[in-house]
Amino acid sequence: MSGVKVTEMTSANADDLAIGFLLVGYRINGGNRTIEEISREIAARGGQARIFIPVILYLSIHFPWYERPFRYLYNAFRTFFVFRELVKKNQSPNVKYCLTLSLFEDIFSRSFLRAQVRRHRLTHLVASAWETAGLVARMRQVRRAYFVQHYEAWNLWNDLDCWETAREIGRKKGIGSDVAMALVDKECHRTFKNRVDATYRSNLHILTTSSFCRDCINTLGVEINTPLTGIGNTWFKIIEGLREKTRAELKVTSDTILVITPLRGVKWKGDADAMVALETLSKEFPNVLFLIFGVTKLAKFGSNNIRLFRSPSDERLRALFNAADIAILPSWAEGFGLPPLEASACNVACACTDVGAVKDFAIDGESILLSPPQEPEELIRNARALIENPELRDRIRSAAHERCQKEDWNLVSSRFISGIRSCPDQP
Repeated sequence: MSGVKVTEMTSANADDLAIGFLLVGYRINGGNRTIEEISREIAARGGQARIFIPVILYLSIHFPWYERPFRYLYNAFRTFFVFRELVKKNQSPNVKYCLTLSLFEDIFSRSFLRAQVRRHRLTHLVASAWETAGLVARMRQVRRAYFVQHYEAWNLWNDLDCWETAREIGRKKGIGSDVAMALVDKECHRTFKNRVDATYRSNLHILTTSSFCRDCINTLGVEINTPLTGIGNTWFKIIEGLREKTRAELKVTSDTILVITPLRGVKWKGDADAMVALETLSKEFPNVLFLIFGVTKLAKFGSNNIRLFRSPSDERLRALFNAADIAILPSWAEGFGLPPLEASACNVACACTDVGAVKDFAIDGESILLSPPQEPEELIRNARALIENPELRDRIRSAAHERCQKEDWNLVSSRFISGIRSCPDQP
């Protein structure tokens, strides 16, 4: 990872480790997938991994379970169903999915989790999100860590007033507006933000995936000295013949430029900026085909050169990336930001906002073109340069593809194991 001091290990033995990860709940997302991939790598190296899923989900800081019993009951039934499917599909004997009671810090939840820690003879217990940190911090019979994959003050990311304040703080302190968000203090979000910030100051050994997460926590006055783990990628890659096959399905010629971008239904993912970019560029370049994929209802466009793909499977998305030439990635903030890594691994040139871990694995002007978040004009300018200049496009994607080959789960897990071994005995 460029500009970041990490321990570059290709393998690390884990036969003396038994690590438990406490999730907020289970749904398919980048954070949970990262934990599952690291768990499988730990198991492959002789260690044990346990993934704990609470039956009573932590739905809000504003009310306990007994004030919304039916809502919690519905989620408990859903958790049992998901848990059964995970156990059925799990193929590693050294990785086990386990149920725990809840994330509340009452005596019953604490006792249940302590019993699980003893039963599985864990050497380490890892909090996976802010909601899990308080309970993990109380498990004093085991080494405790906190795997931070985002600055989780979610309410702030969608608040435009907070962004304006963050930009002002960022200019004064010489830091990015996304990192400066950690210093924003707005009354309507204060209770939630203070709860999140307090978890970073708890007596837990912190590991992070990206320099963005590390910088946010450092900004709060908490120093992190562990190596950044990064996030690996094995699924998104060049598949021989897939580019030609997908382009044939799309009925485009080999010399047609394909531009791909996500719409993810969340304001801070930059959907509005993506829309502006697509409206502008589709009119400027009628012979370029623009591909949009997303998980929510996609907008209607008047242009003939825009095609929509709602909730594509991983297989379909990999095929689209293989077929594409350019990716426009407009997020305002990311804990890591997988789409640039995934697109680059498929040999796609990226015009991307300067957020998350992008500078950990790419260099602006050499392997990616970066623009400040919330400035769609700059994003459009970079995308336009990639469309108009084939030499620049080929140079950017070739350099990015070469760099991304190094970020596999073997290396990421070695960094994680190195970080977890530095976890001190904690009272």
